[in-house]
Amino acid sequence: MNSMTGFGRSCFRHEQFNIILEVSSVNKRHFEAVCSLPKEWQSLERALLAGARGKIQRGRLRIHVRPEEAGNQNSSNDWIEKNLAADLEKLEAFANTRGIPFEPDAHLIARLASSRRAETGLPSADDVESELLKAAIKALQDLVTMRAEEGQRLAEDLSERIGLLETFTTKIELSAKDTANEWRDRLLERLRKAELSIDLDDERVLKEFTLFADKADISEEITRLRSHCIQFRESLNTKDAVGRKLEFILQEISRELNTLCAKASRPETNRLGLDARNEVEKLREQVLNLE
Repeated sequence: MNSMTGFGRSCFRHEQFNIILEVSSVNKRHFEAVCSLPKEWQSLERALLAGARGKIQRGRLRIHVRPEEAGNQNSSNDWIEKNLAADLEKLEAFANTRGIPFEPDAHLIARLASSRRAETGLPSADDVESELLKAAIKALQDLVTMRAEEGQRLAEDLSERIGLLETFTTKIELSAKDTANEWRDRLLERLRKAELSIDLDDERVLKEFTLFADKADISEEITRLRSHCIQFRESLNTKDAVGRKLEFILQEISRELNTLCAKASRPETNRLGLDARNEVEKLREQVLNLE
């Protein structure tokens, strides 16, 4: 079981650049992936997304690649001695072929350095592809590990909460015990106080008692609630993506509780049913974080 929230980071050095790759994922009903790359490396987007699709089934995934100059002046593109020397040699050769005196000064060197500073200088996509894909694999693995760890913590919390729901189910069952008999006794007592006679063998009276007993009976709802709780627990132990399945189970649990509250004739039973529904909402909020 995995959470849909995770983060991973990897970086590598290529020439004078530190290439930083970050991946993050958040909740999303379906799988969605976006990739942010420098325009010079846009051709690598398909390969990066293809590697991610095999590792994540649900959630919104963002891959962000950011190149940063290393900051070492001896290796940075805006101040490399050998490149400036090469530029000066080319200019000198050009001047000599045309008989132009060539005497470089500080102003010329500054202009050459400024010109190089203005260049993008990013390596080509082919040059960084192999290293970038390796970095993506590492970052994605970190993200998957984080999602699994958080998923385990969520599973522990969900297990405790489903235990509370099972306790509520037992309390509801006990609170509704002998409801039909209690209703019959109260009805007969009111009739006696009103000095009205009633034949308990009358078919109409027996039918009325039967209808109420059937209406107040919540045994079927209790049985289905327990069954859903068992299914929920079993799903927590699987390594597959179970978010949608758990959402469906909670939907069914909520439906059973709604029916149960509608049938409840005792205030205590109705109160317990409402408390159980509140716990279901807490479960639902947590399940929305699961893959």
